[in-house]
Amino acid sequence: MLKLKHLLVTASLTGAAGSLPAFAIGVGDSVSPLQFQDQHDQKHTLADDTRLVLLASSHGAAKLVDSAIKDLPSGFLEARSAVYVADISRVPGLVAKMVLVPSMRSANYRVLLDRKGELAPQRTGAEPVLWLRLEDGRVSSTSEFSDPEALRAALEQAEQ
Repeated sequence: MLKLKHLLVTASLTGAAGSLPAFAIGVGDSVSPLQFQDQHDQKHTLADDTRLVLLASSHGAAKLVDSAIKDLPSGFLEARSAVYVADISRVPGLVAKMVLVPSMRSANYRVLLDRKGELAPQRTGAEPVLWLRLEDGRVSSTSEFSDPEALRAALEQAEQ
């Protein structure tokens, strides 16, 4: 049964990488006041005080973020005014409800669920993790990460 769940999640999250642009959201774009639910069905708004957004738009990117932050202390992202958003818009609703979201509930960090691909619709399925530095709800810089150690190092250097 566990293999079947893994296969369903992997199959539903893969498929869209194709020829997507590297960045679909750019410097100067506004990201607030987008609102998402987390893996525990709690609402969270990307407000003007959010300074950093990590966006995982594929299964590979989500695994990279998890690898980078799973051993960090609880509250690490919040202390840096950072949020982690998982674009799950390509995941079939039943798979998200029955498999994907329940599997995220054991994480010691909040995962905001972008069920409609609202944050960066053109990135859905992209492999690198997108790092968005924000100032007053607008993107001030963007970066991509394909290595969990580099992402973790950047997070540890982020201002508190």
